[in-house]
Amino acid sequence: MKLRHTLGLLVLLLVLCALYYGLQYHREHREVAMRTARQLFDFEPDQVRRLTVNRIDGPACTAERGEDGAWRILEPNPTITPFQMMWERVATHAAHVVNEHTVDARPGDLGQYGLDVPSLTVAGETKAGDAFELRFGDLEPTQRHRYAQLDDGALFLVNTDTFFELNRSLTDLRHRYLVANREVPLLDLEFAWIWDDPDQELETREAPPEVGEESIAVRARKEAPDASWRMITPEEAPANHDVVQALADEIQFAVARDFIDTPEDLHDYGLNPPRARITVKDAEKEQAQTLWLGAPDDSPERSGIFARREGEDAVIVIDPHIITLLPTSPLEWRDRRLLTRRVSNIHRLEYATEMDRFVLSRAENGQWQLTTPAMDHVNALAVSGFLSFFREVEGDEFVTDIDTQQVFATPTASIHLYYDDGADAEIAVAPHPDEPDVFLARQDTGGIVTLSQAATRMLITDSENFRSRELLRFVKGEVTALVFTFDDEKYGLFKRHNRWHLRAPEGMELHNQADVHTLMDAVNPLFMTGAAVLETPDDLDAYGLDTPVFDLVISFEDDVADKQLQIGAPNPANPDERYARSSEREGIYLISQEVMDEIREALRGIY
Repeated sequence: MKLRHTLGLLVLLLVLCALYYGLQYHREHREVAMRTARQLFDFEPDQVRRLTVNRIDGPACTAERGEDGAWRILEPNPTITPFQMMWERVATHAAHVVNEHTVDARPGDLGQYGLDVPSLTVAGETKAGDAFELRFGDLEPTQRHRYAQLDDGALFLVNTDTFFELNRSLTDLRHRYLVANREVPLLDLEFAWIWDDPDQELETREAPPEVGEESIAVRARKEAPDASWRMITPEEAPANHDVVQALADEIQFAVARDFIDTPEDLHDYGLNPPRARITVKDAEKEQAQTLWLGAPDDSPERSGIFARREGEDAVIVIDPHIITLLPTSPLEWRDRRLLTRRVSNIHRLEYATEMDRFVLSRAENGQWQLTTPAMDHVNALAVSGFLSFFREVEGDEFVTDIDTQQVFATPTASIHLYYDDGADAEIAVAPHPDEPDVFLARQDTGGIVTLSQAATRMLITDSENFRSRELLRFVKGEVTALVFTFDDEKYGLFKRHNRWHLRAPEGMELHNQADVHTLMDAVNPLFMTGAAVLETPDDLDAYGLDTPVFDLVISFEDDVADKQLQIGAPNPANPDERYARSSEREGIYLISQEVMDEIREALRGIY
């Protein structure tokens, strides 16, 4: 095909595409124009000043838009908080109602269209003072439209989607959340129980509190959404972040299940006086928002807690789960952890007991190291496990009536912490002077808490617990020879062409390749149960290692150095242990007797 023909076809294609898209644009533009022409009103949604939504099965709801653009409900109760987005949505769809088809310009009998008793009436008024009233009747036979009438004018059809958007109940049109804006996190939270039992006597008080009197208020606050909660009252101290945040989330995202708009007597709902008060502030509003909690709603259809928002007449029903998140004592929100700051903020930890002292330091790569005492083989998992427990351990309850100076004069353990910002703190553990089964701990903030024996046992440690218990480890696939003595018999196993062969003792055979793997598994990896001496002594006779029961040399490919393991006599203090030494580290250690049993079992296949 010649070039001019190709160019001609390309031009033709471009012309056809332009024509097609031009027709599409014209068609869409015409449809929009026709639809706009069929709109009942020529005002925009923001010109709607007042709306009344009157459903056949509910109360009429009237709201008015103020100068600030916000809606406020007038009927059925001015104290009902409007759901701004929904009123704006109704105003938008009311302003854009379209006459899909005129049925009768002068309708006679409206009863046959369901308009003698409308299912929905939407009345409104614009800022210019123009009023309108839309009435909706039955569905037409195709079920896609409803009969409608504007004022006393023509009978026409309205799309069912428009009807759905306008047919809003009071529940849809009211603010159902406990806070003004659930998208904004809460930064301030105060709670107090309220006395409501005039007959109960309290041993701790000469006279019971007055009905309606609040208990000690518990308040927590955080400086920013991503900050940690701190207690403000009754004491200034770090708060248990997770506990306070759980209640804050519940309040922020809770939705009212039901409403009693005209309660006859608040006493019937446990709200005169209320049982508790919750006051919150969010990250945007300075004005506090208060929620009053009442009695449980035991009706099977609702099953919740009665509550009331300050400034509203209505009683609401909320999820009863909120009760489980409320503090039962003034100090319940206080952080009972011994370490209230993050481990990642610490760069040095000095641990001391009467018998031991060690230092953990965080390296530049973030890894923790045991720097004192110097130790060749450190168990990184043990260090990590201790820090993880140390980060989470918490006391049972706070103690105030005790002579802390005397109790912590000679602590069982003290932990000195040095932070990246230059601050430091000390945590200490000591026996309770009056309760032998309980310990006391001083937090990094100075608070005193009781500590159970179980938690204390896990917290009291020494540097030896961080020593690696691994005596021997190797890659089985790289092993080329196993030469060992067992019960004064010398064995030699060599791998050729990926199969194991027995060279010693003479006259014996290896009947099962799996027995060699069983033998290696018995000592790989091999962990000690304890340390006998950390430096290998000159005299090995006391440990049975001058003539070991099992003496193994492991050879590898690619010029890798041999590894050796020797197992000696049983531990006189514990027959279930034996002394052992490894070429991997200095010293003599204890291993389980089970290792010898597994070696003996593996050698059954050699005969």
